[in-house]
Amino acid sequence: MDEQPTSEGNIRYVVSERSGGGYVVSEMSTGWTEMTRTVKEVDEGKVKDCKEDIDTLLVFAGLFSAVMTAFLIESYQLLIPSDTTTIIALLTQMTLQSQSYTIGSGFVNATISIPANSTIAHIVRHPDYCPLVH
Repeated sequence: MDEQPTSEGNIRYVVSERSGGGYVVSEMSTGWTEMTRTVKEVDEGKVKDCKEDIDTLLVFAGLFSAVMTAFLIESYQLLIPSDTTTIIALLTQMTLQSQSYTIGSGFVNATISIPANSTIAHIVRHPDYCPLVH
């Protein structure tokens, strides 16, 4: 039996000679059609899953941003002192330090020390429930 394979598209035809005479044309699929269909289904499923994941992440990011903005707006007011007493206390401390400069051994030294219970420590104190961000 003499077989002569020919191909057309994704299907391979085999022409073989019969023992009693004549020819038989048989169709042999190479599997590419089935493989293409299977790979396409798998890829479409993966793309759909990724799209759903991205949509979920975008919704979560938007909600997270909205909630954080609300909390930041409320807590920002606690971080900023509302009066000028802090500035006055800091300027007073800087003035005291600059008045006590001494020059010795080639460098400038401020000889005044800042006590732990100074007015600045009391003015720049935030509530315990308000963490320092700066």
